[in-house]
Amino acid sequence: MNKEGKKFSTVIGNKTVTIETGRLAGQAGGALTLGIDDAIVFASATMGGVRDNIDFFPLSVEYEER
Repeated sequence: MNKEGKKFSTVIGNKTVTIETGRLAGQAGGALTLGIDDAIVFASATMGGVRDNIDFFPLSVEYEER
């Protein structure tokens, strides 16, 4: 699937903030990179099928600093 990416940039104070979608994690339900100057954060979200008879909301977070 070839999605067209979008990129938005603005200056807040003396920092350039950039949000970009459509370049990474094409199979995820949603994904973006957020950059402030030289620092970048990547976030993605996916969803599985409905699971019956559970009384909690399954959530996982993975963090990796490079």
